[in-house]
Amino acid sequence: MRRKLVVLFLTLLMTSAAIVSVLNHRNGTISIASAAEGSSGGGNGQSYQPIINYSYVWKKTYNLSMIVNEPNCSKGRAFGTLGEQKAAENISIWMQEIGLENVDKETINETLKLQEIPAKALCHPIKHIMWFGSLGKLTKVRHVDSHWICFKIHNLSSGNTTLINLTYKENETSDCFPFLAVPQTATEKEEGDDGKTYYIWSAKDLIIAKKWTKIFKNCCVVRFTDWKKPWTWSGPPLWPPTVKAFILVDCFDNTYFMGPSTSEIFPQFLKPGYSINGSVWNSIEENLSKESCEVTVDIYSKWHYENVTSYNVIGELKGRDPRNVVDIVCAHYDCWWNQGAIDEAAETALVLGIAKYMKELEEEKGIKPKHTVKFVAFAGEEYGFRGSIDYIKKHAKSGEETVRYVINPGNFGHNDSQDKNLTKEERDFNICVNKDASYLASIVKNIAKALDYTGWIHSLYGNRSWGIRENWDVSGEDAEAFHFMGYRKGAIQFSRNPFRGYHRDGNKHTEGDVIEAEGPFCGLVNDTFKIESDIVLLTALYLCYEDVIKENLTILNSNPVTFDSGKDGRHDSVRIHFNVSSVIPTGANITVELFNVNDVNKSVAHKYTKYFLIGENGTTHGSIVLSLLSTKSPGRYIAKLKLYDVNDGTLVDENKTESFLLNLLDVPIANFTYAPSNPTDIENITFNAENHSFPSASENGSDPDIVNYTWDFGDGSYEYGGIVTHRYADDGYYNVTLTIIDSNGKNASDNKTDLCEKCSPRG
Repeated sequence: MRRKLVVLFLTLLMTSAAIVSVLNHRNGTISIASAAEGSSGGGNGQSYQPIINYSYVWKKTYNLSMIVNEPNCSKGRAFGTLGEQKAAENISIWMQEIGLENVDKETINETLKLQEIPAKALCHPIKHIMWFGSLGKLTKVRHVDSHWICFKIHNLSSGNTTLINLTYKENETSDCFPFLAVPQTATEKEEGDDGKTYYIWSAKDLIIAKKWTKIFKNCCVVRFTDWKKPWTWSGPPLWPPTVKAFILVDCFDNTYFMGPSTSEIFPQFLKPGYSINGSVWNSIEENLSKESCEVTVDIYSKWHYENVTSYNVIGELKGRDPRNVVDIVCAHYDCWWNQGAIDEAAETALVLGIAKYMKELEEEKGIKPKHTVKFVAFAGEEYGFRGSIDYIKKHAKSGEETVRYVINPGNFGHNDSQDKNLTKEERDFNICVNKDASYLASIVKNIAKALDYTGWIHSLYGNRSWGIRENWDVSGEDAEAFHFMGYRKGAIQFSRNPFRGYHRDGNKHTEGDVIEAEGPFCGLVNDTFKIESDIVLLTALYLCYEDVIKENLTILNSNPVTFDSGKDGRHDSVRIHFNVSSVIPTGANITVELFNVNDVNKSVAHKYTKYFLIGENGTTHGSIVLSLLSTKSPGRYIAKLKLYDVNDGTLVDENKTESFLLNLLDVPIANFTYAPSNPTDIENITFNAENHSFPSASENGSDPDIVNYTWDFGDGSYEYGGIVTHRYADDGYYNVTLTIIDSNGKNASDNKTDLCEKCSPRG
């Protein structure tokens, strides 16, 4: 015969309900302390310690920037010049020193046909000029034979004339920069003995016209640059027949602005132009304002077409996948007649720094990228992506390779973004990606979070700091060619424009786009370039080694430590310490949630999440603080940790802690359960208080504990312990009372009334 025990829960807690009502909610906090070199940053006053070998990058930047000061290199690394060829040779040597394979100075020699110009470029109001400027032989350029302007200042009182001559110089620093007019408007042509056609413009005694009202006589109009929008020039138009030339006045005293003269189908410059610095113009304008002076100009311009010699410099790091899929990390190494430090010696050096880092991963850890990575220093970007178009035609369009990702750093590392006259879009660090691969922008932004990029910039510039944002316009760098021509899965371009030195040079190559600050020009700012370089490096590492990172990104361990957050004797909070490892530096995101051990599927506190960095050392220690909500009971809890990589939503590892006690009350809690739920008098009943009863908060800083469990089963028998068993001899009502005593000497009881009822005998 089996008898049934029916249990009525009449829990009597010797704990005042009033105590529960005064519980405080304490918010959770999180802190990550990385063991990696690149973990510093933010508002801590420390110098940012980069992951990239910044000393290497800076030295290569300096080397490339100083080429403009070498003999016969006054045109810097301009397309097809001796300076560009010297840079190509240096880059080739550096790639070989790194240990890249198949290093090649590949000669540019392809032809761009009209039907190959992308439709996106044809429809763009500005870009079509650059693309049409590259039509035909990609090495074809306009070569300046002579280009000068002479200001004649006539003193009407004395009859004296003062001349100011500004002249293009072939192998010296020029007094002005030439904007070459389209051949259709030439005043005359010469057929040379060398079989070349020479286009000539000449005019004398032109008046200077700053306003429309002055262009009804033969004149030279004056236009002005804006550093924020360098290609937006104010001033009279060039199309009237009376306009014979133009002067472009820079907004800075000692520099002139430079740009290409290439397109003929869509003319850029109908008349020859003379780009001059602000100081020269100030002296001219001073005389213009005098009634006793008359100022006129004579101009002359002569140029012809020729083909130049130029190279793309390419090195490879072989991948594990034997197919012809490649990732490209690139920048352009050509520039204008200046140091070209930010545009783009520094970014070319950064590409080499990334190559060096990846090669060391192979040599020191035996880790290869999944696909072959090509590191390319492109030539001729300033002339309309000449080098990248040549590369695409040779390698991608031909079917030799399939380009997966193009990672293209471009024009950052300055601090001109602190200028609050700029709009937010102008100030931010831009992640330019093709929208059909928008996940790339999320990856980069998450890497920036892991590096605390915005925190670091704010620590440097306060309320003048800038942020980071995605931009779906991939343009202005070599990534544009891959994007517009469709030879990419994803293109990422990094930039922060404008900057004051853009396309500028002056004061014997010491102002404008320079590596060291001079005048109004900030140069290459280490504090910004270091962390932005790491963003590019970590992006390249993630995309090229994604499978390796996901496989090896691991939570090593976690350890909960409870504490009294309010200094009121109640262990109401827990700090979850954890260690995470990765074989390759990367960003990661960890989330932590708190669960009662009796219901491990329902979180009892806010979920906390944080991006952080795992750097060079391969491990990061972090900690997260969680606190009970005021409505939650004391009890034993666990924390669950989930680890994600920087690609949103990709879970790579999970972990949970051992259980720990949290208690917001200063009295113990007695409670118990029993099993089976419908016991009979022929079976043992197990009573469990260990996971349901809790001591009061510590009074002396030690961990509290329950030191005594006493059970009164209501039938004259007693038992001691957290988990006990008992069998009743007969049916009936029994009062089961649990009394606990904790290490603070406090006690509590729980009383339940049981009914034992006889059952019919089995048949």
